[in-house]
Amino acid sequence: MSALLEVRDLRVQVTDPVTGAPVEVVSRCNFALPRGAVVALVGESGSGKTIMMRSLLGISDAWPGVVGGQAQVLPEGGAPVPLLGPSRRRRALPGLRGGWAAYVFQHPREALDPYQTVGRQVSDSVRIAHPGCRGAELADRVREWLRAVALPDPDEVAQLHPHELSGGMAQRVAIAVALATEPELLVADEPTTGLDWSVRREVLDLLMRLQRERGMTLLLITHDFAVVRHIADRVLVLFRGRLIEDGPRSAYFDPGPGRHPYSRELQERVRALEEGAVPPEIVVDPELAAGCAYRHRCGARRAGTEALQALCATLDPSLLDIEPAHRVACHALAVLP
Repeated sequence: MSALLEVRDLRVQVTDPVTGAPVEVVSRCNFALPRGAVVALVGESGSGKTIMMRSLLGISDAWPGVVGGQAQVLPEGGAPVPLLGPSRRRRALPGLRGGWAAYVFQHPREALDPYQTVGRQVSDSVRIAHPGCRGAELADRVREWLRAVALPDPDEVAQLHPHELSGGMAQRVAIAVALATEPELLVADEPTTGLDWSVRREVLDLLMRLQRERGMTLLLITHDFAVVRHIADRVLVLFRGRLIEDGPRSAYFDPGPGRHPYSRELQERVRALEEGAVPPEIVVDPELAAGCAYRHRCGARRAGTEALQALCATLDPSLLDIEPAHRVACHALAVLP
């Protein structure tokens, strides 16, 4: 399967609000998004998932944002297009049509203009994909996209403002606004947060149906392996801004459960919640500046030799190919069977 997006050595910094000093929140991330696949970007809150993708796509207000690395889009049948650089915040990059990528925010009202009707906001997205569209044709396309996300009575919904929508309806409208640009890449950032369980399933099923029908690449940002289990083709696991595992779904679930200790910890937390137990508290040591960022709660390191413990304490591990299309950043896997 060919790649739609390739990222190499991506580094992202933000400014510490207290000290004013730059803080690196994403470090040396390397990954590719296969064309037409569903990829899950997984990690606990604060791991850097959202800031990485928003900075990469040029929609983050964080300063300074991307400070290193390379990224390129690979249009089908066209030459690679650099994604980073002076033009990355423009609506369209040279060599890419407008709206090639779209973003569904975690909180839909973050993306919806409270002063504009639903119909107007979907219309604006339609015009990105079809600049000359207007009149009856534009109204038909708006109606088509609202139907595509299973909203009842599209004509009535088009006249509403965001504050008149329920949470589930607002999320569907946000998805329609994103999809109306006809993107090749759709990033859905925790799209079911705050929704009832039945509505969550409906939204996830909707995203999967639209992804299959339109053949687009879907990147789902989530902390929930229970969601990942049902929809992902590939899984990227991020811990404290570092990509620590990148593999196919089978590596995590069939037979699973992933090779990095952190991947297994995330799944154990999901299992504990499903069984009604209290999951272990996650404690992060902010003083860890060198070595493996996960070593403070890694059982493999504690069970390893003195040489392994010293390696984990001094050297940040790089992604290691352990199987075809499966990479893990863990010193223990390099020295233990």
